[in-house]
Amino acid sequence: MDFMQDELFDQQLREIDFAPQITINKDKVTVRLVFFTKWGGFIEAKYQVKKDFPHKIIERETETLIDYNCGYVY
Repeated sequence: MDFMQDELFDQQLREIDFAPQITINKDKVTVRLVFFTKWGGFIEAKYQVKKDFPHKIIERETETLIDYNCGYVY
């Protein structure tokens, strides 16, 4: 990475809200979190879970916020 890429990475990283969020609605619960993988980068995941038992994931959505590639090729 060169200097400009480092600055862009730092700026993007500062803009990420890492606090997990839970929203409870009448019939579902939405859970939002950010995680990091060496093969994908910083990823935001949102899960909608059925509020009633059995609690099943009814929808999931992911978005890559910052790409990262560890350099390994399989």
